[in-house]
Amino acid sequence: MELLRFTVRNQNLSGGKVRLVSDSIDYAEASFDFRTDDWNGLSKWAHFTKGETTFDVNLSEDKITRDMHLNLEAGRWEVKLHGTDPEGKMRITTDSCFIYVDSYGSFEEGDILPEIPLSAAEQIDAKSQAALGTANKVLEMAEEGKFVPVAGVDYWTEEDKNKILLEAAGLVKEGNKGDTGTGIRDIIFEPSFEDGGINNAEVILTDGRKYGLSIMNGTKGNDGKTGSPGLVWKGEWNAETSYGTYKDGQLSRDVVSYNGSSYVVAGNNTAPVKGVVPEGDTSGSWEILAKKGFGVDEGDYSERLSEVEKEIEDLKYVPISVLSFGHDAGIRENGDFLDSVLLSWELNKDPASVMIDGKEVDAERKAFVSVSEKISETRTFELLATDERGAAASESCRVWFWDGIYYGCSEKPQEVGSEFILSLEKKLSSGKNLSIRANGGENKFFWYAYPKEMGNSIFNIGGFDYEFASQVIPFENKFGVIKDYIVYVSDYPMISDLSVTVKEG
Repeated sequence: MELLRFTVRNQNLSGGKVRLVSDSIDYAEASFDFRTDDWNGLSKWAHFTKGETTFDVNLSEDKITRDMHLNLEAGRWEVKLHGTDPEGKMRITTDSCFIYVDSYGSFEEGDILPEIPLSAAEQIDAKSQAALGTANKVLEMAEEGKFVPVAGVDYWTEEDKNKILLEAAGLVKEGNKGDTGTGIRDIIFEPSFEDGGINNAEVILTDGRKYGLSIMNGTKGNDGKTGSPGLVWKGEWNAETSYGTYKDGQLSRDVVSYNGSSYVVAGNNTAPVKGVVPEGDTSGSWEILAKKGFGVDEGDYSERLSEVEKEIEDLKYVPISVLSFGHDAGIRENGDFLDSVLLSWELNKDPASVMIDGKEVDAERKAFVSVSEKISETRTFELLATDERGAAASESCRVWFWDGIYYGCSEKPQEVGSEFILSLEKKLSSGKNLSIRANGGENKFFWYAYPKEMGNSIFNIGGFDYEFASQVIPFENKFGVIKDYIVYVSDYPMISDLSVTVKEG
């Protein structure tokens, strides 16, 4: 099925239907409509490029068929062509156009979609939402007094401790993607524990199952040696108080608070500490125990949470930009006209508004057809898109109307007029200085014609510059436009094929 249709005029490539869906295999086909004769007899190649990935396809009867395996992944693909003659001496290239391959999806209820990797913005959003959830949970638990200190761990709730025990017993399992897993509904412990006995707890899981959890306690051992008196809380630091006294050869590890942090008397002290400020102490009298951190006081938490949310939004924000803006009209010859132009564009994100030439269009559309006027000369279209923060991005594209440049090898006619000039090969161009090839032969002279207003020329053939004879004629193109053309002819026949570079005269 020809999902992609392209039009080629000289070196201009434009696309008709420009969207595919990824993950189809050997399904997509493409056709290329060559509207100008300069591609006749050439071997034609299409090139599809996305990042470092490239598909190079040799066209068969101007088409790409299923057996050529045009299987494109999701994303934005650049398309361009080139053609070469059988001898490889002459080559035509085109400009680029773009096609867009959407990610595979299903619109049928109940269908399972493949897992699609998160974009960078989505990953940031997921992490930020998780961080906000954790912050809210900390606030809720702090307000309810649920923090229980455990050695070696910052904070664990009683439920967390129970879950660790149950996971060790193999009762609680993580669920698969899409499942809820197995969790804890309730735990009922025995009111007391016996030394050297087995103590039980009843565990009720979220799926309704009940289990008995047994904990073996060993018998009470002998008393150990008397240890250090440990940490002794002394409240706010006071310059008149002595800290770190000795009793029975044991140092009292006194703890004080100062500017929101906690400090303990250093263990290598041999005398009481008095008058030494804990914060910034360099004498070795104090050791930091707990540094002041971010609090969860209700008074400032909501304000800080709002700040965090704004910072996350700023981190995620990317200003709007225009990825592409073009049309399907190609390049037209002066005298031709258009009654409609299909404009298409692609932005890096959904816009808040889109304007074409100052007129607002539906922001959800990806194309806008202009039929408001007859277009018969070069016309510029302006695109302006804005995003949710008011940032703007603009781009322009032009529909070009150019004159024909006529050239080739031919015998001298009885009259050098419009009919003869129209029989030569033609390129539409905004300038006369081109590099071309011409097929010579017996009694065939080289001819070159273009609008007189472009000025004089000289011709480089085989590395040598030539000034050919010229005349000016009123030339009428196929659309009836009459303009003075300067017509050059070589001084002698060109019996072989030649490459010609036209330069400023």
